[in-house]
Amino acid sequence: MAMLVPVIDTSLMNVSVSSVVGRRPTRILLAPVSFPSDDARDPKAGDRTRMTLDEKRARAITARDAALILGAVAATAGLGARATTPALSSRWYRRLDKPSWQPPGPVFGPVWTVIYALTAASMMTVRRNGPDEAQRPLFVLFGSNLALNLAWTLIFFRGRSPLAAGIEILVLEGATVALIVRAWPVSRLAALLLVPYALWLAFATALTWAIWARN
Repeated sequence: MAMLVPVIDTSLMNVSVSSVVGRRPTRILLAPVSFPSDDARDPKAGDRTRMTLDEKRARAITARDAALILGAVAATAGLGARATTPALSSRWYRRLDKPSWQPPGPVFGPVWTVIYALTAASMMTVRRNGPDEAQRPLFVLFGSNLALNLAWTLIFFRGRSPLAAGIEILVLEGATVALIVRAWPVSRLAALLLVPYALWLAFATALTWAIWARN
């Protein structure tokens, strides 16, 4: 009786069975064995990999970046305050019929201070984590938003036109929502930092139109 000697080729996962008497080997092909990937065994592995890539993509904020961002936000806040403060004591503003749910005057300053700080933080976050191709369109939106923000103050308090201010603030609200949507794929944190701004603008929009309707 001829003896059969199995010959195993582990690199190809094939098994050959040869006879010691020189018969032609019979080759049996086995299906390749696949092993689960790290991501399949550990669903969090992929998240950790993406986090590592995000960390590598993050860039340092230079002094020039910080100066430009903080300067733009501070200029918007400063010019807005300069246009608002004298108007609050004007006869025109005092004689406006305002809704009972309008917050007291001292509330607006701190609220806007927080909103401007969050806007600057959002810009910093985009600058730090955003890919190069997303930087320009996002900062164009940021700049346009700040310009629209200042424009509302000038239209309402200097132009003394609640109707025009009501139309303008709708554009400002739309620009803010668009900014949140565009920032989300780049940095969720940057987008979330702008949510209080959008909510406050929604309230300011209702207030503006209420003042127009009463006057």
